Amino acid sequence: MKRLLPNTLQGQFVLIMLAALLLSQLASFLLIESRWRYLEFDLFEPDVFARTAELAIIANRTEKDKRQEIGILASGPFFFVQFTDKPLVSEDRADSEYAEMLKSHLPEHKGAIRLRSVGEESLPSSDFFPVSGHIPSDIATPVGDIPVLPTPPIPASAGIVVMQSTEFSLGDGIEISIELDDAEWLNVFAFMDAGFEFPLDLLVALIVSALAVGGAAAWAAGRISRPLSHLALAANRFGKSVSPMHVPEEGPDDVRLAARAFNTMSDRVKQTLEEQNAVMSAVGHDLRTPITSLRIRAEMIGDPALEQKMIETLDGMERLCNAVVEAARGGASHEEPERTIDIASLIEAEVDDFIQMGCSVKADIEGSTKVTGRPQELRRALRNLLQNAAQYANGTTISLHRTPDNIEIRVDDNGPGIPEDQLANVLKPFVRLEESRNPETGGFGLGLNIAASIARRHGGELTLSNLTPRGLRASLKLPVTQSG
Repeated sequence: MKRLLPNTLQGQFVLIMLAALLLSQLASFLLIESRWRYLEFDLFEPDVFARTAELAIIANRTEKDKRQEIGILASGPFFFVQFTDKPLVSEDRADSEYAEMLKSHLPEHKGAIRLRSVGEESLPSSDFFPVSGHIPSDIATPVGDIPVLPTPPIPASAGIVVMQSTEFSLGDGIEISIELDDAEWLNVFAFMDAGFEFPLDLLVALIVSALAVGGAAAWAAGRISRPLSHLALAANRFGKSVSPMHVPEEGPDDVRLAARAFNTMSDRVKQTLEEQNAVMSAVGHDLRTPITSLRIRAEMIGDPALEQKMIETLDGMERLCNAVVEAARGGASHEEPERTIDIASLIEAEVDDFIQMGCSVKADIEGSTKVTGRPQELRRALRNLLQNAAQYANGTTISLHRTPDNIEIRVDDNGPGIPEDQLANVLKPFVRLEESRNPETGGFGLGLNIAASIARRHGGELTLSNLTPRGLRASLKLPVTQSG
């Protein structure tokens, strides 16, 4: 069920608005239908009584052989008239209290008046309203299965109005028999239409309303969702340490305030990081001058053994300063422009260099894959991963895997791996698992951190995981250049 529902804010907002519109229209339809039933019931009896009373008065003033024409003219889809020698409503079936309501319309009538209320399961006797009869085609105009007669003049040869079919729905009805002055009976059968057809104009109004509300809801939701999408994209990019992008300050006031706050925050964070990196870089550069001065003085010492120890110490300090500068830069080469790179060729070049240095490295790469980035930075990231693997293992395999949106470079080794609780820590700067603290054996703990920084700067990430039964996998994921 959840798969059928839209996932976006705009889609859900439009769906909610359309659902609310549908429910409101349904409630309106039910109200209209109930009021229609109520009004029909209220108007049904007074209308039938008035029409029947007028027919009785007219019939008493009309010759007996002319009354059938009156019946033809007075009959309609839900009102049937017949003049016969016997009543439709027998005396034992008549409702005397109900008849008093009709008698109020005929205060001077002296004959019997009989009424009976019938349900939808009852039909008048076929003796009075037969299921067949003759009506000239030039007179009868059928409405459904029930003939409706036009206005006079009516030929004298016209037949009586008959019920041709009972396929239509019958609601509550009334049977009336009125004894005329000459002992002939006026028989009337009237009923309410039990069917309620859905009005087409209401359906058209519903469709037009749905289109209008859906369009307005899509536009309103778009004003909110588009800025939020830009905000989410910028936050995701900033979280990956890519150059922060400013979010357009558009949409409603609340969304504009959020975008403005994000822009301000990203600027401040960027400024703070740049200041910290500048301080670390400056310290690293400034320490090089006194180290060079101490190196010159150490060479002037007459004791060769002491001189060698001092120079080794100064070399270590210089390497540390270089590492601090490198950490501050995060492996970045700002002077190098971004361009499209064949990452497979880049990997093969690094593997060839390590093989020439005597390292056991095997490449498993097929095809050509394009990414956008700085070649020197990506080579530095690959070099750091291969150096880390070569330092702790005697066999390394590097492979390239591609998905529709990303590539994954896997560097697998057969070394001892890393404790599970340290996998995230080793990506931090100056974190070393080698406890000797000797940079010659364990480095300064910056290789993986710099590789992770380069990956984030290219919109990717670096993750570490242990292999079974032993070994470590470093996975470098980068976005694919779609045009490639």
